Amino acid sequence: MKAINIQWDIDEEIKDGVDLPEEIEITDDEEISDYLSDKTGFCHKGYQLVNRFRISDIVTVKETGESVLITELDEAVYTVENRAGEELKFDENQLEAMEASYEIPVTWEMCGKIRVSAKSAAEAMAKAEEELDYVELPDNGEYVDGSFEVTNYTEPWKLWLYQDGFQKLRG
Repeated sequence: MKAINIQWDIDEEIKDGVDLPEEIEITDDEEISDYLSDKTGFCHKGYQLVNRFRISDIVTVKETGESVLITELDEAVYTVENRAGEELKFDENQLEAMEASYEIPVTWEMCGKIRVSAKSAAEAMAKAEEELDYVELPDNGEYVDGSFEVTNYTEPWKLWLYQDGFQKLRG
């Protein structure tokens, strides 16, 4: 569990000289308020609690070292899916964060020229439009500045590649 958006109760005149965290991992069973103050030496005016992991995070099961994908969260119980597609349940203390490899789809535009035979410019444009699906891509294309962007992806779990060379989850 993590405390975020901590509103530190600190005088303005010493605020600039003190570097207080914006979030703190809660690792003990102590009272959260006391834990935050004990960890930093400062009081606070409030905080927000969030789960340490989110749906679609890739984590490691501490006991086995297996990489799994978080698919559901119900209070403090995480439902995960392993490489074999099995659904397992763990609490937060049984899991640890890990870095995984993702393939992120991107798009960009190219600009090139095709050659069309016609009796007029208007006819050439019409022929180019009509045959657009059958024309080979030009080999003289140039990148259109500013067109590179990350494709909006609504299902981030599909991006996950298991570490250690495993194939993409769910194709």
